[in-house]
Amino acid sequence: MRRFVLASFALTALAACQPAGTELTEEQEAAITDTIIAITDEALAALSALDVDRANAIYGRDFAYANNGVIQTDWVSIEAQDRALYGSLQSASGTWGEKHVRVLGHDAAVAVMAFSASFTDTTGVQTDMEGAVTYVFALLDVGWKIISAHVSELSPETP
Repeated sequence: MRRFVLASFALTALAACQPAGTELTEEQEAAITDTIIAITDEALAALSALDVDRANAIYGRDFAYANNGVIQTDWVSIEAQDRALYGSLQSASGTWGEKHVRVLGHDAAVAVMAFSASFTDTTGVQTDMEGAVTYVFALLDVGWKIISAHVSELSPETP
């Protein structure tokens, strides 16, 4: 009997912890997807404008970043690296390829996207790259922000 009471209590507690009405309508899911796409498009527009403040505005300050095996979570360091990068560029541009957005709920989504980018530094050296990025989005008090990103770049030898 004691086990039954404990099990019933545990199941009741679990049921009580589930959010009510978490189902998204197709319209809500489409609106969130459109927002996510707009934010990723803003990232490329900020890059092309070489506007580091505008580019960094799309990220949450509790941001985790992984790029080719290196993980960074210190926003101050990430922002300093971005400022150094943008300051070393004469021009930059990028395009999104294939895009996949998965809405996880009212306040979370994931986007997996192919990209290509071209950077020309202040000495005139151009670097082209292609790869894929995974962004995790959360709806924070300040709006939708990227809270985690994973980038993998194709090496020149990769077909």
